[in-house]
Amino acid sequence: MILSLWNTMYSDSSTRVNNALYRQEVDFPMHEEVVLSSDLETDQPEEQGPEFSEQMDPRALRRRKEEVLYYDQDRMAEEPRRHRKRGRQHHLDADNALPAMPDGPSDEYMDDIHDFEDGYDMPGAFHGDRDLDGQEQRIWDGGKHRQRDHRHNRRMTPLPRRDDPMQMHSQEKRGLTAALSHAQTEARTLQRQMDDMKREIRGAREALAREQAKRQEDRHLLDARGEELRNAHAFLSKADAHSHADIKAMIVALNSEIMQLASYMSDTLHLDQSQLDPSDEDASAAVSQEKHMLGDRMIFLLGTRDNQDLREVALLCSLQAVMVRTCNEMIRRWHRETKIHKICSDLYQDVKDSSRLSLSSNRVCRLCTFSDAPAVAGRWRALTRAETKYRSEEDVEDLCSRLLVTHLWSVSRIAGWMTPDGRSIIEKDFGGRIMEISKLMKQVDRAMNEGITSEDLVTYVVQPDVRFDPAMMVDDNQGSQAEMVTEDDVTVACTTELGLKAYSVDSPSDDVRDFRMTVLMKPKVVLWASMMS
Repeated sequence: MILSLWNTMYSDSSTRVNNALYRQEVDFPMHEEVVLSSDLETDQPEEQGPEFSEQMDPRALRRRKEEVLYYDQDRMAEEPRRHRKRGRQHHLDADNALPAMPDGPSDEYMDDIHDFEDGYDMPGAFHGDRDLDGQEQRIWDGGKHRQRDHRHNRRMTPLPRRDDPMQMHSQEKRGLTAALSHAQTEARTLQRQMDDMKREIRGAREALAREQAKRQEDRHLLDARGEELRNAHAFLSKADAHSHADIKAMIVALNSEIMQLASYMSDTLHLDQSQLDPSDEDASAAVSQEKHMLGDRMIFLLGTRDNQDLREVALLCSLQAVMVRTCNEMIRRWHRETKIHKICSDLYQDVKDSSRLSLSSNRVCRLCTFSDAPAVAGRWRALTRAETKYRSEEDVEDLCSRLLVTHLWSVSRIAGWMTPDGRSIIEKDFGGRIMEISKLMKQVDRAMNEGITSEDLVTYVVQPDVRFDPAMMVDDNQGSQAEMVTEDDVTVACTTELGLKAYSVDSPSDDVRDFRMTVLMKPKVVLWASMMS
């Protein structure tokens, strides 16, 4: 429709000159006189005349034919369809004659043409300029000021509507493409930043690994120095872990447990009235084993059958005595092996008596006496006993329990307990109490010999048939028959409870060292006078 409409716009030369603004754009300047003197239809000068019609442009020929057809009404009536198809429908005037050829384009179809953008300049215009001689002239610019998309727009092509869906989708596509490009750029930037951060993290981790390795070496060195300091502190510390009151309370608990077990056994065992058979090997072994602990006089009272009450009293005292002496020996021992015990005991005595060391003394003793402080000897004693005696606490408890069972069976066998397999019966019936005595003994031993370093605490008992000394012992039956005791009867029959005494340095000097003995807890003894009465 638009093409047919524009065909009516070539009516005459003046019209063609006015419509020259709608021609194809040219990019080179043209002088005004060249434009006015040229034939727009044939691109030939007008003065050449119609004799050059065979060389006319096809558009001019088509225009000539349309003019002939327009004024030939018979031919137009014969070909109405072709004219209607071209969009040329003319109305006759009052005389039923065709109007004259229009001088310009018709406004009939201008409503179908959309408005152009605001401020749109049609390509091509005249502007003033001066030539080389200085004379003014008008030059055709050929449409230099074009729209941005002039190569994509056809001549007089209307702009699309603003609400066109295709235009909206196109704008949306351009927006999404721009957003995608922006996102990709931002992603690349973030990727570079992430790579930089990874490199920084890798460097930080390497630095951290180096620092950790260095700190690990420092920690190992610190542990080694700390171990050395603790070892040195073990020798230099003068602080005691327990007080005298704590040690005495432990010994009281041990004595109480021994007395209860002895009373329970003397009431439980059934003694036979028959005399000891010298040919009985078990009885002979029991007598020889307990003679050095109880003495000949107590063994005689256990074996007598004439006085039943005296035998029961002797049995009770003997059971207490063997348990007290066994616990005392276990506390004083340095090792379960007698040979090692003797060596450690001599070494410790040399450490205490360092001022009297001879040239033939052991080199180890010389190294251990680098200070005159009593705490050094005490720490040496504590460390040595912990490593030699109590490396395995269960072994010490088992040894004490086995010794107690053996001594209890020997005393009961001498007193007339003739039950076969007596050791297994004692372990079965009294094993729990015996184990408790062993644990209390171990507690007293470690508290005295490992917890006390400023002085030496020693448990002690009184040997049988020793004269009674009120400063060192206490009579278990004091006051009952005191007025009837004679000079000959003031002797000790046995010890029923452990005693405690302390040895400390009194006014130490470089040349002379004096040890002071203090009785902290007197042992209880049974006198022969009290027993016989």
